[in-house]
Amino acid sequence: MGRPSNKHYFLNELTALWPGLPLLGLGVLLAWEQLAFSGTFWLSDTEIDGRHISYMYLLSSGALALVMLLAPFLHKRVSTLLGRPALIYGSAALVSFGVLCIIAAGPYYLAVAWPFYFGCVLTGIGTAPLILKCGQLYGHLAPNKVVIYVVLSQLLVAAIYFLFLGTEWWHPVPGGPSLSGIIALMILPILGAALITTSSGGGLVASSPIESLAETEMAATTAATTAATTTATTAATTATTATTTTTATTANSPTNTATTETTAAAHSNEPQKQQDSKLPSSFWKLCVAVLFFTLVTSVVSGLAVHGQIPDETLIYSNILMLLRMLFVVVFLYFMLRIVKHINFGKLYLSLMVGIAATVTFASSLQLYGGLFSIFVGFTLIIFDLLLWCLLAFVVRQNHLSPVTVFGFGRGAFVVGSVLGWMIGAWLIPMTPSFWTSFVFVVLATLVLVSAILIFSEKEFDRLFSSVFERELNFDDLKTQKGIPAHHDDTNGEPHARPYIEACKRVGASFRLSSREQEIFELLALGRGSDSIASRLHISMNTARTHTHNIYAKLNVHSRNELFALVETAWKDEK
Repeated sequence: MGRPSNKHYFLNELTALWPGLPLLGLGVLLAWEQLAFSGTFWLSDTEIDGRHISYMYLLSSGALALVMLLAPFLHKRVSTLLGRPALIYGSAALVSFGVLCIIAAGPYYLAVAWPFYFGCVLTGIGTAPLILKCGQLYGHLAPNKVVIYVVLSQLLVAAIYFLFLGTEWWHPVPGGPSLSGIIALMILPILGAALITTSSGGGLVASSPIESLAETEMAATTAATTAATTTATTAATTATTATTTTTATTANSPTNTATTETTAAAHSNEPQKQQDSKLPSSFWKLCVAVLFFTLVTSVVSGLAVHGQIPDETLIYSNILMLLRMLFVVVFLYFMLRIVKHINFGKLYLSLMVGIAATVTFASSLQLYGGLFSIFVGFTLIIFDLLLWCLLAFVVRQNHLSPVTVFGFGRGAFVVGSVLGWMIGAWLIPMTPSFWTSFVFVVLATLVLVSAILIFSEKEFDRLFSSVFERELNFDDLKTQKGIPAHHDDTNGEPHARPYIEACKRVGASFRLSSREQEIFELLALGRGSDSIASRLHISMNTARTHTHNIYAKLNVHSRNELFALVETAWKDEK
């Protein structure tokens, strides 16, 4: 391996130490959204209400929704473009330029309206590729890692938010935005782009200790094979009595080589079905449920923010950020120390029913501010976290294009948010109190209908199979199942050779073919289908087919059971 390019050298060094670092780019991008939509970091002291915050949210989110919903129709082209760092950095630069336009349009600078609207649209358009790129990264992760990094990203959001909030001590123009706010809004998109593009250069190749150990083992195997080949060639050249045999072998080798190349070509030309698979009906029902949920919660947010002064909005944002931090800490503690498995179906149903009941209760008493707004906003935060996980699960479970799944899924989320904010900011204030209560009851009913009839818990289980749910066992993250940790006393480096030998014994006892044995060893080392396909130069579909056949022959139903089978063989040999 050569030295990485200077462009990503520092980040590549960091990802070598922490392979999951690029995944935290999601947290940086979400932090930018929180800073931007709170309004505090770009508004001037002349604001008397949340009107401009509403305009920015609606224009930026509207442009984002449009791009997200269009992307799935060109998912192959978009997927290719997302692999180009230049596009990601260009999108981040577009967001930064949009922020510059928004700030320049303020009363202490240009005092012109059109750069503000133009900048809002640019931020939405530029954010879309960054979100889709994050969707690509998370869509190829194991489920338990998806949950871990989504939750850690939420913690990063709160950390960045309070970091820049606490540094608002100098304003380039008195009364205008603070210098730290300007820097945050312009730099964070670039930082997020730098993180998520680092993965393209290999930052996520070794996504776990198991992956790193597999790299060591494969390198050792390659070196041993090369040494053996060199020795055999030298012996054949020196020994004159083996000339005839060597010639005969050489004569047969073109046929074997041609056969191998034909097979490899056939594999490489197989269609990538995970990119063209039809979206299941349950996924569309999930999108409907997402749209209704965000519609209701955003009505409350729009009603609260549009009619209050920016200082009250800041207090509202600060409380929600503190609740976010508290939730993340408690969630991580229970996930890693107490519970072994999270029932996402129950969590989804609880959120849907809870928000419907709360909205109905508040509308009957006409309690639309204070604790009600905070509770609804906090529920939306949890639902947003849940949705990131669910969409990544859909990609992995159904072998679908991340651009398609996240485009429609996040698009539904943003569309519901825009429609809800418009109703809350403009429609509700113009209607009599009786009709306001009626609107809320209707919206709450839509949420209940979507949770009970459209995308029920039964539909949830249908979209996420029981075998897939077993991959959400967080004990794997605590015990590092898969490879027993052996360390040599001299250099401290792990050795996987005894474990591979155990794999060979298991494969021989179950009569795996040579190709199946090869893939079985990689599976036992923690490799995913994408990694196996890349290493063996076969298609993802071929890797998954072999994996299915291996599971059937071994009579196992999950990676954990496969690990346990090999571990038993390894311990028996000891």
